[in-house]
Amino acid sequence: GAALNVGVTPEELREVMYLTAPFIGFPKMLNAVATVNEVFTERGISLPLVKQCTVTEETRHEAGKTIQDKLYPGGIASVMEGVPGDLGGDVEQFLTDYFFGDIYSRGALDLKTRELLGYCVLTTLEAESQLHSHYHGNINAGNSPETLTAAVIQCLPYIGFPAAIKALRIIKEEYAK
Repeated sequence: GAALNVGVTPEELREVMYLTAPFIGFPKMLNAVATVNEVFTERGISLPLVKQCTVTEETRHEAGKTIQDKLYPGGIASVMEGVPGDLGGDVEQFLTDYFFGDIYSRGALDLKTRELLGYCVLTTLEAESQLHSHYHGNINAGNSPETLTAAVIQCLPYIGFPAAIKALRIIKEEYAK
């Protein structure tokens, strides 16, 4: 409920929960949504909230590709190249359609905020490889290295020094390039 106390709207809070699914998986995200729904009910916030979906099954790929190309020019094709069974292309398409098309295209949060929140989730997970790429995604979304640094420091009391220092080291490395 603290986020609501400082002006975060119910729709924004729900979108933060949905944003976590590609990073932490559906079961954990659904647990978080259930907790947030309890808070909404306690606060007299009526459910369901206004839907924030902006794409259809037919438009999700193109919307996702547009967002992905803006944040990550070249996508993850090179990362998925050579995956056994030629299944890397399937992962790449799922990432484009689901992560960027279904999740990043939604309303209530702008792209800059979504990418910054994603960096915070990856910091918590100590996902080193993804922290490097999402540093660049954040810069391409319009976040500064100083904003990323401040966000990680804000997370520090909740995630501990090892995870925060790892993310700060990556910001420092990428900034120096």
